[in-house]
Amino acid sequence: MVQRDRDSRFDMTRHFTGYRLRRGLESLTGISGLGTEVEYNDASGPDNSLLRIGVMYKHTLGGLGRANWFQWRVLPYETDGSGQQLSLIHFMQLSKRFNWVGFIDFHVNRSSPNRWVTESQITCQIHGPIRLALEARYNGFLNANPAADGFGLALGISVGPQ
Repeated sequence: MVQRDRDSRFDMTRHFTGYRLRRGLESLTGISGLGTEVEYNDASGPDNSLLRIGVMYKHTLGGLGRANWFQWRVLPYETDGSGQQLSLIHFMQLSKRFNWVGFIDFHVNRSSPNRWVTESQITCQIHGPIRLALEARYNGFLNANPAADGFGLALGISVGPQ
């Protein structure tokens, strides 16, 4: 994310990381794509780590091919007691080389305004597993901070499966 103060734009002391563990529930429910999810997030600053627990449902987009899908997530429990999260994650193959991937998170907060966090990438396969990515991001938590800007653009290279 871009900092409003030009001198702080390349400050690398802030971080955010997230880990997800998923377990399918198809064998118990008979519903393909249904599962549980545990998510751990950690961010710079005191008391900024939390665990979320909930359900997810992933399905293909009919008529658009198996490579295109949506994943819905409802995470009603957060260990910090601050609220819940609703998410939509998507992958769409635009052509043989171009994909559109991203997510939209809506954070329902008990003691502060609700916030959106979104990220969208257009990726282009350059050669084999090497991809060029153009990313746009909005973080409502950062945008609420007068010292930061919640909007950002990035250009990058990734190696590995999409």
